[in-house]
Amino acid sequence: MKRVPLSLSRWLTTERLLLLLAPGILVLLSLNKIGDPDLWWHLKAGEWILDHRAIPQNGLWSWAGEEREWLAHEWLFEVLAAGLYRLAGLRALVVAKALLAGVAFLLVARHARVRGGSAGLASVLTLWAGLAALPFITERPQLLTYILTAFFLSVLDGWQRGERRSLWILPPLVMVWANLHGAYVVAFLLFGAYGVGEIAVQGRRWADGKPAEWSRARHLGMVAAASLALALVNPHGLALLAYPFRYVGAKTLTRYVQEWFSPDFRDARFHPFGLFLIFTLATMAVSPLRPRVSRLLVLLIFTALALYSQRNVPLMLIAAVPILAEHLAPLARERSGGKTALRPLGQLYAVNWAALAVLLVLIGSRLPRGPGWRDPVWSDTVPKGAVSYLKAHSMPGRMMNDYAWGGYLIWALAPQYKVFIDGRADIYGDEVIEDFVTVWRVQPGWDEVLEKYRIDWMLWPKTSTVTQILRASPAWQVTYEDKQAVLFTRSLARGDRASER
Repeated sequence: MKRVPLSLSRWLTTERLLLLLAPGILVLLSLNKIGDPDLWWHLKAGEWILDHRAIPQNGLWSWAGEEREWLAHEWLFEVLAAGLYRLAGLRALVVAKALLAGVAFLLVARHARVRGGSAGLASVLTLWAGLAALPFITERPQLLTYILTAFFLSVLDGWQRGERRSLWILPPLVMVWANLHGAYVVAFLLFGAYGVGEIAVQGRRWADGKPAEWSRARHLGMVAAASLALALVNPHGLALLAYPFRYVGAKTLTRYVQEWFSPDFRDARFHPFGLFLIFTLATMAVSPLRPRVSRLLVLLIFTALALYSQRNVPLMLIAAVPILAEHLAPLARERSGGKTALRPLGQLYAVNWAALAVLLVLIGSRLPRGPGWRDPVWSDTVPKGAVSYLKAHSMPGRMMNDYAWGGYLIWALAPQYKVFIDGRADIYGDEVIEDFVTVWRVQPGWDEVLEKYRIDWMLWPKTSTVTQILRASPAWQVTYEDKQAVLFTRSLARGDRASER
């Protein structure tokens, strides 16, 4: 048997193993079936772009949105996802999701190690943050934002330590980021936080009677300006710069779209995040270190974003872990009498490789293969039976569908059928979403909404209140039903409501 070279056998130090453990465990836990409702319209958009060699400009596949502008700002992610799907199928998207999550938190662990000096501490904090972020690890472009946020934080910290040339890798990354996900504005929040931090440092020098050195601030300003210029290299030009603010300004988002709700700490999914947040604030309060202005701003900004909207929770965790490691390090040294370094025991190399092998075997056992993965989609998240029925039977007229099913219906049925609504909330505007919610909640006037949009048939979850109301209405009849979905068609012509009364 060929012997492993000595240099390779000794590469896996205990420190490196610890830094790999948390990301590896997160990869293991992220290898689960597809359940995100928005993946489907992203895939459809990516395939459309690949087929037409163009970016869609209007709300394709929705009769309520087809006359409205669609600023497809995530087109690059959609192309990459569709290309991977065409190459290797849906299971490849599951694997890619897990690997991207692992990369993001590997960057976090390395950054925390640099800040705190302890691989063990970095590993524990990264694992905690990864578990808190796990509900948000789905097949969506946010994963790439997590990676880029972690990388930008690491590079900007390096700049603070004097590594000025490394900053110039950021502008081209902003260009890519702007075409992947609307959260590219995070880059400019980071530039701003570190810029204000540098101004504060030089202001203190001036207050102490020392000459201020503004070259570093100018350097960061040039990098930020170059990043802004390169962000304009996108199919939408200046419109993309305004898009994130226009999107967040839509009042219906925070009112009705769950991922924009503030975290509900009564929900068990947010307990790890809530504990992490409390622990971070408590550590900052008792730490003997005086936080840099830039890092304090980063922590405050990302905490505010996470408390405003649950979709920002992973960003706060990614930003907080290195800061927390830095402020825990002196407390840990104080408790251990200053002995925190790992001793380089050569005999542990074999143990380290064995531990890594066990982790890789566990990951391999979770890969999407075998009978349990014939269908890589959680069956209770999409109406597959109803889709099969609709493919076999032509249904004329306009559909109204459940919001969460819109993306899958687009993926499975477009262009044969057009949906009423889907996860592209920015296309529809407040009026359409408010009207949909009126029906969804069976509020007064819900039947007038159906008349307003001339709805001919409805596909709705079996357990919903809407379904119970339609069952009791003589104006509607059940055309298809399974354990998950019910398809209703009109038994009375639109506008003929006299017999209903």
